[in-house]
Amino acid sequence: WDTVVVMGVAGCGKSTVAEELSKRLRWTMIEGDRLHPTHNIEKMKKGIPLDDSDRFPWLRAIREEIGRNSTVIVSCSALKKSYREILCEGRRCLFVLLDVSRDDLLSRLQARSAHFFPPSLLDSQLATLEKPSDREHSLIITVSQSSSVNSIVDQIVQYVSGYR
Repeated sequence: WDTVVVMGVAGCGKSTVAEELSKRLRWTMIEGDRLHPTHNIEKMKKGIPLDDSDRFPWLRAIREEIGRNSTVIVSCSALKKSYREILCEGRRCLFVLLDVSRDDLLSRLQARSAHFFPPSLLDSQLATLEKPSDREHSLIITVSQSSSVNSIVDQIVQYVSGYR
């Protein structure tokens, strides 16, 4: 793999896991949320779900950043297969879905104060999510309240190391 996309709905821990994974593998990290255009952030702050016309330019911006690196860890919701295809065009990508229960996600989102994504949009993301299929290069990690960042990252590193 030359690209690992840590994916899932808001509140699943993408950024935290991607940051630790980046440190462990010594790969560049791209935080997908930082590349959202202002329009997208304002829309979400107002509780309006993004649609494909909002997401496609954002995904292409992330793809451009990915292309500037030889090895990269990306945190991005990557909710649909079509989004994942944009992100990894021409790359050897592994998608790591952090699969968290709705109740745990809601609790995490309600505890966040400094983020633009409101808990009211959780169900729209869950409805949009297309879990990676067996045909996609993916690893699905079930995350519970007792899961530690280190144990999640250990699983990803072990998986990535097995394919080198």
